[in-house]
Amino acid sequence: MARYVIDLADKKDEPDLRRILRENYMDGSIELTFRREPDFFRSIEIDGEKVQIVVGRDLKKDKVIGFGIRAIRKLYINGKLENIGYLGNLRLDSEYRNGLMLARGYRYFKQLHKDKKAMIYLTSIVEDNKIAINVLTSGKAGFPPYNDYGTYLSYTIGLKYRKKLRNSDISILRFENGKIDDIVKFIHNEGKKKQFFPFYTKEDIQGKTKKLLGLKTENIFVAYRNGNIVGTMCIWDQSQIKQTVVHGYNKTMNIIRYPWNILSNII
Repeated sequence: MARYVIDLADKKDEPDLRRILRENYMDGSIELTFRREPDFFRSIEIDGEKVQIVVGRDLKKDKVIGFGIRAIRKLYINGKLENIGYLGNLRLDSEYRNGLMLARGYRYFKQLHKDKKAMIYLTSIVEDNKIAINVLTSGKAGFPPYNDYGTYLSYTIGLKYRKKLRNSDISILRFENGKIDDIVKFIHNEGKKKQFFPFYTKEDIQGKTKKLLGLKTENIFVAYRNGNIVGTMCIWDQSQIKQTVVHGYNKTMNIIRYPWNILSNII
């Protein structure tokens, strides 16, 4: 009997899935753990219309040793809605990181793809996680060919400073349910202009589905110019289902972070 098995997760695996996220951090200048407390399965409801969790099991130790997620959702590509897959959240306990389990996991992903639910797949990797990039893009051991489609930038907002709007003809108002149709139309029109932009319905925004779980309509803001919508944004607090925790810093970041913290309080 084989010691290691790859299959789909079920509810009894939930504690192991959260344990793996807590214990395995992402390499980089800032070492992070991306957690899904207190309920892993509830947290993935925002990941797509169809979500499958592929797990690796060590039958000898009777535990889950790693997992990855295949999520399918509607995104805009070239102005059209397509079913796009996302392969991500790849985690593996350190003692099993010889490449073999990961390759077997990707072969299982390939079997799942036989349902033809996704046109293509996306994967995002933290830029300075060189180990993951080198392994996943090697094309060896059954890994699919990855093409680099560019860099995602995550912006942060400084909470200490308040700046006036540069364009005084723009007004920003909180969400009004009576304007929901106009807001959805604006989001769809803008989404068509961008690659991999997610598709949202009126029901999603109003909280009648789980796609935007935890988003409160009072935290949605709309920018108007001359009575027309020119922008939208929201404050989506996902901390009740997902958390990003700093695990540590590499040597360079450890050296500079203390003077940086001091300067940031002065500037």
